[in-house]
Amino acid sequence: MSFFKQMITAIYKFKEYPRLMLLSAGKTAGYIVIFSLIVMILSQVPMAVGYYKIGGISGLIRDHVPEFSIKNGKLSCESIDFSDDMMGVKIFIDNNEDVNNIDTTGLTSYLLADSDKMIFGNNLQKSVIEFAQFGDKSFDKQGLINLFAGRKMKLALFIIYAVTALIGLCMSTLFSLAALAMIAMCVNSIFIHTNMGFGGALKLSIYARTFPVLLTLLFGLAGMSNFIVYWALQITYIYLGLKNIKKQEAIILAEL
Repeated sequence: MSFFKQMITAIYKFKEYPRLMLLSAGKTAGYIVIFSLIVMILSQVPMAVGYYKIGGISGLIRDHVPEFSIKNGKLSCESIDFSDDMMGVKIFIDNNEDVNNIDTTGLTSYLLADSDKMIFGNNLQKSVIEFAQFGDKSFDKQGLINLFAGRKMKLALFIIYAVTALIGLCMSTLFSLAALAMIAMCVNSIFIHTNMGFGGALKLSIYARTFPVLLTLLFGLAGMSNFIVYWALQITYIYLGLKNIKKQEAIILAEL
């Protein structure tokens, strides 16, 4: 059974769910990998559009970073004092202050700078950049724009983002499947009573979440989300899948 045949069956052909249960572990694993990658790529479309609209990181720097220069190990920049108490964010730049004296307790993230150094971090860790390390070299806003406009920098940022997204995708998918498989086991033991172990429940969960994930993706692209609908749909698909598997249980057991 091809990938698209599996997906179509998982979306609305409940009577053919028993056929999905007869597929090999390799076929099912291939399905969840391809499906998850497609969903991840589609979910990044709004971010990609927004990224190109602002001109990438270089455009973001051009529009939102103030003019500055670093010469002979000293920063020259207009003063900035921005705080968002709700988000726990603080940005403070002042050539005439010592930012070591600023209290960062309780901040989610912060960026502080005086004439000698820049401190940035969060409530777990912080990093310090001493401007003296530039020596007699000069650096300014245009230099920063050029740095992020470079091909190697863009490639490095893309790789970091892609790897981070893939790790997040794997973790969220595994958690979702494990939770849904446990729910499938409970629904089966209380209502349906098929002869299915955790492996079968996991395979069923992979297919049962197809339509709920696609619907959630569409809602997300439209700027909406509904956690309750997402899980209610998944449980409904689990129930309908189990009912049809129960009807053909003898055939499935004979094939297995």
